[in-house]
Amino acid sequence: MELITAASWLKPAEGIDLMDAIDTTSLDIWNKPAYINSFSHLNNKSVKEKNRTK
Repeated sequence: MELITAASWLKPAEGIDLMDAIDTTSLDIWNKPAYINSFSHLNNKSVKEKNRTK
């Protein structure tokens, strides 16, 4: 989680290199959203929350 957070504050080229080194198959319920947000931020994209229906 710390690497994901730190990578999001780096220059995009550096942060993306770090993010690419993460094994995404091992992400859990807590760090998967952080990974998605960080990766989107580094790629200058917005993350929109999906509408949840019950």
